[in-house]
Amino acid sequence: MIYSDVSQPSALAWDPASFRDPMSRVFVRDGSVYRAFTEAGAQHWAAFDRTGLRKELEQALLLIPSWIPPRSLSPLPAPSAGLSPLVLEHPSIPFISYPQEWCFSMLQEAALLHLTLLEKLIPKGLMLKDASPFNVQFVGPSPIFIDVGSIQLHEPGSPWPALHQFCWTMLNPLLISAFLGFPFTRLLAAEPNGIDTDTTARIFGRRYWWHPTVMMYVYLQASLERRYKTRPLSDHATRLRLSAPALTAIVSSLKRKVAALRPVPRPSGWLDYSNSHSYSKESLAAKRDFVVTAFQALGRRRLLWDLGCNTGEFSRLAGNFFEHVVAIDSDFDCIDALFRGLRRDGVSRILPLVLDIANPTGSFGWNNEERRAFFARGRPDCILALALLHHLRVGAGIPLEKLAQFIADRTDHAIVEFVSPEDPQFARLIASRRSTFDDYTESGFREAFGHRFRLVSERGLTATRTIFFFSR
Repeated sequence: MIYSDVSQPSALAWDPASFRDPMSRVFVRDGSVYRAFTEAGAQHWAAFDRTGLRKELEQALLLIPSWIPPRSLSPLPAPSAGLSPLVLEHPSIPFISYPQEWCFSMLQEAALLHLTLLEKLIPKGLMLKDASPFNVQFVGPSPIFIDVGSIQLHEPGSPWPALHQFCWTMLNPLLISAFLGFPFTRLLAAEPNGIDTDTTARIFGRRYWWHPTVMMYVYLQASLERRYKTRPLSDHATRLRLSAPALTAIVSSLKRKVAALRPVPRPSGWLDYSNSHSYSKESLAAKRDFVVTAFQALGRRRLLWDLGCNTGEFSRLAGNFFEHVVAIDSDFDCIDALFRGLRRDGVSRILPLVLDIANPTGSFGWNNEERRAFFARGRPDCILALALLHHLRVGAGIPLEKLAQFIADRTDHAIVEFVSPEDPQFARLIASRRSTFDDYTESGFREAFGHRFRLVSERGLTATRTIFFFSR
């Protein structure tokens, strides 16, 4: 992790996503990531560093590595008043992702990472002041905690101050998906700060009052929030104190509850695509051979996007040739199956994300600057789009010209499979539609891509499917 896919600012400036932290700020210089601390923030960091826990967490790949940069970084971005001399350097993340782009198991892993850190921090007199999934990033399928400024000294006897935020941003979305089968990606896209507990209770209705996790963290929490929304806490509640072992036990209990959650199985025609597709054994082997040959022609490259990756067969293939692969599909369950498979098999180069290419994540947050739009987070060296364009043409109504321009705007190399209108899959797509798709022809495809790329090679896979390798 020695480079960043995040586009660099034209002038030295604080990262727009770090302004909310009163004790540290992040900035990027010459492709490296740095964090500057206030005096108070530096004291918390020094206390954490003295415990020896930092190195343990870094070696376990739970916490992003930090070190003192070997050279002076003066001047810091403005304004810099009130900052201490302490500046840390971090490795950058290959590709930034956000919770609304994660599958069930990814958000679950982010929640479990928070709770695992707490189990280790509390006995050392430390605490996480925040509990936001934005404090976690994925390097391939592995989560890592990146907000070292969130680790602070714990006031003895006090509860976890971020439990409320943990429930809103991680636990409630997971519970909604686990019990009701609704993908939380759409909810978090609309509410990046999480789903409040009262709303979660209303979504659940009265159906799950019998379940201990839902009762404790949804119904009871919602009741308490409504009760104390307009009245102060009682003296007894404010005086309540928890020992470190008691607080650790509560965290461990919550961790077991989160780990036990499973998404509701939903019907998906794509999960079994590897067994239900229309390719013969020979045509699928020809497809793999063509893709491998194209990868070999490109040589070792840094980043590939696999658009419409399904369960990731070709993403895994790309992992042998690219340092990093972002595997993208709009099917929540396909991406979850891929993520779990990557974790099981120890595959480290593939980042699976839930994303609708026709409606991708835009920039959002304060002033529309805190979080970058998906397509502003880096430029891939190659795009893989296998049996995808006909879905975008029919399902999303995107003309071929715009599809070709979309790919050309983002890469210099593309491997694209064209599925002709005579293909049985295409016929099924348009069976109930009144629209016509006269522009969607092989000649139209060749013209649209030919204006923007040089055709390197092509190969017929079936009578109705051809794969192309384009470069420029």
